[in-house]
Amino acid sequence: MNQKYTKESLDKLRARLDASTFLQELGVSKGDYHATDNEIQAYCPVCNDRSKMTLVIEQDSRTAYCRNLYCEASNMNYGGEDLLSMFALILGKEYNQAAADLARTLNVELEEIGGGAADSGESVSESTGQSAIASEDLGEFRFVEVGHFAPSESDDGKLRPVQINYAGQRGFGRGLMIRLDQLDEFMSQYRSNVYCSHFLYNTGNHEELQKQIGSSRVMLLGDYYVVFKAGSSAEIVHAINQAIDLVERFKQNYDVPYDAVTVYYTSQHISVHVDYTVFGITPSRNLHEIFRRMTCATIGVDPDNPERSAAFSQIDLSAYRPDLITNIPGTILTIDGREIYKIRMSYTAFKKMSYQRLHEFSLRRPDLPSRSRWPETISKASDFFKSFRASLERDSKSDERDVIANIFYSQAESAGGITSLKQLGPTLLRRLFDDRRQVLPTQSEHLNRTLSGGLYPGNLYVVAGIPGTGTSTFVLQMMNEAAMNSDAQCLFVGLQRGVEEVFKRSLSYIGKIPSPMIDDKRRKPSELYEDKEFNRRMFSAFEKYQTFSDNITILEGSAAGSLEGIRQLVLDKKLELEEQGANHSSVLLVIDSLQLMVAMLRARSGKASLNGDGTGGREIDVDILTSHLKAMARELDVTILATFEYFNRGNSTHQFLENNPAVLELLHSTQFADTVFMISRLRTNLDELKEYYRESYSGTPLEGKVTKIQQKLAEIEQKHMQSDEFREMNSEFAVLDIVKNRIGITEKVLFIHNKPTSCFNPVDYLNGGF
Repeated sequence: MNQKYTKESLDKLRARLDASTFLQELGVSKGDYHATDNEIQAYCPVCNDRSKMTLVIEQDSRTAYCRNLYCEASNMNYGGEDLLSMFALILGKEYNQAAADLARTLNVELEEIGGGAADSGESVSESTGQSAIASEDLGEFRFVEVGHFAPSESDDGKLRPVQINYAGQRGFGRGLMIRLDQLDEFMSQYRSNVYCSHFLYNTGNHEELQKQIGSSRVMLLGDYYVVFKAGSSAEIVHAINQAIDLVERFKQNYDVPYDAVTVYYTSQHISVHVDYTVFGITPSRNLHEIFRRMTCATIGVDPDNPERSAAFSQIDLSAYRPDLITNIPGTILTIDGREIYKIRMSYTAFKKMSYQRLHEFSLRRPDLPSRSRWPETISKASDFFKSFRASLERDSKSDERDVIANIFYSQAESAGGITSLKQLGPTLLRRLFDDRRQVLPTQSEHLNRTLSGGLYPGNLYVVAGIPGTGTSTFVLQMMNEAAMNSDAQCLFVGLQRGVEEVFKRSLSYIGKIPSPMIDDKRRKPSELYEDKEFNRRMFSAFEKYQTFSDNITILEGSAAGSLEGIRQLVLDKKLELEEQGANHSSVLLVIDSLQLMVAMLRARSGKASLNGDGTGGREIDVDILTSHLKAMARELDVTILATFEYFNRGNSTHQFLENNPAVLELLHSTQFADTVFMISRLRTNLDELKEYYRESYSGTPLEGKVTKIQQKLAEIEQKHMQSDEFREMNSEFAVLDIVKNRIGITEKVLFIHNKPTSCFNPVDYLNGGF
């Protein structure tokens, strides 16, 4: 979003644009929306679904989104923003144009950035050709990926990735994320072969970006582009002529102005860019695929089976990738051992130049004038872009229908409570990508990798350990993280600890306040307000806890000893969420612990069997209980996390092997669980973990990795042993041994257990890919 007006004047406009004004300006009649105290529901004019009111306008926050996941106005795409952004999206206008039109209607004066200096509100860096736009002008889309390569010392002269460092980040070849306004500074560190992503991203975290790309949920913003590839002088001449022909087609068919076109040239590539303002391009999911389809339509090839076009033989359709990086214009590029420049020029200048002239320019880096982006959206070009954005949305829906049609080609009758997979197919497919069934990530990236992303709905997870290893602390931390960061609804069945102890340990974890310090103030309540620093930390933790405490329900006493009572509570909570229209909330049920629940069930029934009537039924034990909990997780589609205490004479990590009696007993007792973890204390050294890898990997294909892993563990050990915080907090290393995992791998996940603050801090010792 290339903002033309100051934040202050836009804020005034947003203040005038409440929900009723928003609907009025869109021409929505009263029969097309339904209002409550908190929100307004209306038919969405973006996806045009008249079967139900999917557009939600939150009155307090003045934001809007569509509940249809495939709609561009959904939270997965461009929705969830303020009403002004949604107004522009619905009308299909460029943001500045929509703001100007609305300001005239509402009689709000908009002030241009820089006192009305440039119509577009931006300048272009002459050295890079990149838009030198203030970060706030682009909203969240202000990050780029950068890279650096160097010529190989071998005779082939090919570029190889090299180590790069910038602003505390390190990478190899590529992978550094920086703000757009940091690009010139980054370039100053490297003389040649500097690369930058074509697209702008809304995250500065490369790992997060890769996750978004992998899940096809990455949002992109950038100019439309076409890349021509050449391997010889004859092909580059063809590429020049084809680039000219392409721009002329854009001019003739979509009124694209010549002044909105920029051409980038090297002896191997020609890139034609059209300002995104011309097409009215907004941040969009799979924008690269929209561009590819636009190019296929322009040159007359089938996007699903793109054969080489005779008229545009040099176009490289493989260049449409969300992570495309290219040489930064104006910088030196090494090709076949020669140093040339990637030059930027206007289309008018490019059209007049011969191949020889272009080649001369690339050798001496001409000082070409900069320009601002085209200031307005062209109607024909905008319609062209929107048609392909809409077709991509339709295809995503039809793809779903095709999958269902191919796999579940007929309907079957259900009888006796049994439903065929064919009949369940469409429902299963929708559930698979339902935000309300989100996977809950843990606080450890290493653990997330082993669990294929986190905790899944419908699964039962058991955290086991000998008394004192911190099983209760660990699941309490996981619950707080899920409620705080994933907006999960958490039900805590507290049999080990009461509600007051759970609350105290939660505040200790959130505020990093040692529990003994809290206990000391409890004994001397008069000192609570005298100790200003403690008072500040305590109430700061309390305020943070309050922001997500609505997501936590603590169950204790007699209600905690009834499976039917717990089941009903889960059902009531899910019904409450549905009535509230919650879109992003999973349910996590935490039970602490399985043995105490078995004892509670036995005491409650007065019998040894689960049904309590003495007729049939096995004696209540942990494996019977876990079978019922697993069935509950599947039936109610919730995630269940439970603790289990076991007793073992040893407490050694390398003993956690298949022939360990403690492990065998644990696996038998929890045989119905999907994943079983064992927490083990390693005290203040990692010798047992090092020994485990030496013994386990010996004589296997992984033996070569042992030394690297042991070196990494030694570095971690030394770093933390020298830490004042590690010593002062009496911290110790702990390993979470994944002894059973139905949906992932089994590994040993390392943590630092800080008992005073009820915290397990993850240590990812395998993040180097050992």
